[in-house]
Amino acid sequence: MIRHVVIIIFLFLCSHAFSQNETYDWIFLKESDNISIYYRSSDTLHYEELKFTTIFKTTPAEMVSTIGNIEEIPEWSYLCVGTKLIKKVSPTEWYYYYITDTPWPLDDRDVVLQIKVSKDSISGVTKINAKNRNGMVEEKEGFVRIPKLRSRWEFTPIDKDYTQLEFYFSSDPGGIIPLWLMNSAISYGPIKTLTKLKERVEK
Repeated sequence: MIRHVVIIIFLFLCSHAFSQNETYDWIFLKESDNISIYYRSSDTLHYEELKFTTIFKTTPAEMVSTIGNIEEIPEWSYLCVGTKLIKKVSPTEWYYYYITDTPWPLDDRDVVLQIKVSKDSISGVTKINAKNRNGMVEEKEGFVRIPKLRSRWEFTPIDKDYTQLEFYFSSDPGGIIPLWLMNSAISYGPIKTLTKLKERVEK
């Protein structure tokens, strides 16, 4: 059950203006598939914020290109079954619609995400910030619209071949889900997503 519930709380991808909270320190949770997982509580959220760190054998530019390929997101984002570009503002900002397949008896989830890409010219650190945007796509019968989702990808070049990733994520999946179940499952989907993404960019 935990394996299935996570899909309603993790939506890729593609990564987002993350809600900052400096009140609590990050606590190490575990390591899986060379991905370290941290969490912290929040004064403004009823669920936990997560941070994932790992190293990719690729460049930040290649990561941005892969994440920005909207049509191919379902090929690596865990249980994503549909994406559609809504609006491309510029090469560094776009909006897209994202659908997650949630097994019965839970309703499927959907969301519109705003993506913004930035790069520090001195450090070379590239960030992809994402957040949900309401009102751009009409809500559909049979789907629960994600009321809040924030994430951020930070890509730091180590050398010409390797990139350090820090991925931050928080979400309110909407609907009625036991808090303990959501928090216990929330790390599963991102790990599966990051593992498939790593396989894709390193092949």
